[in-house]
Amino acid sequence: YSKRWIVHNNAQRFQEILHIWSEVCYCAILYIAVMGLYLWSIQHACGMYSIVSYRLKKLRGTSPTKRHDSKMMLDLVNVVAKHQAAIKYTDVVRETFGRLFYALHLGSLACLSLMLLALLLSYRTSSTISILRTLASGAMFFQYMFYLNYGGEKIIESSNQVFLATYYVQLDTLSTDARKFLLMVIMRSSRTNNLTGGTITLSFENYTKIINRSWSFATVLLT
Repeated sequence: YSKRWIVHNNAQRFQEILHIWSEVCYCAILYIAVMGLYLWSIQHACGMYSIVSYRLKKLRGTSPTKRHDSKMMLDLVNVVAKHQAAIKYTDVVRETFGRLFYALHLGSLACLSLMLLALLLSYRTSSTISILRTLASGAMFFQYMFYLNYGGEKIIESSNQVFLATYYVQLDTLSTDARKFLLMVIMRSSRTNNLTGGTITLSFENYTKIINRSWSFATVLLT
């Protein structure tokens, strides 16, 4: 803390505390804004996939006598366009948060490993206060990583729902042209869309890997 920033020597301690709290509040606001944008993006992407799945499910049990082929073709064209928009939006979310995901993954892995190490050391020394403090800090990190990977898992589930809805459409009630459009949706939805950061795919599987690796690193450091 530079002395040039001190307004008065008598208020130095107060100014330092005020400066620290200002930085903490700024980081908290920035964190809430980024996480809010991330969760809103996930919700919007899942909503787009849900719309596609719902429109595909409405095609079940249709009959040419009850529904004209021209209207069905128009519905399928809209489904293909909506599905393409959902895929592009997921790519935008991946490109926007990809580097952040990778940095948070590495940082959280290191922090969780050190916290588990501190927990093991506190357990050895039977320090109740240290154990409770470490558990509280570790719970916050575990909860944060859970929500981060929960968003990736929701994207995977939503994209898979499109494939399942397409797979169970009654093809015997569709015309040849409609089947071609449906085949296009099947081919696109066969590749699961996900959120990645580098080589890391956000999912519940990745969440369990983080816990296992953190525990492994902590035991290695302890030994």
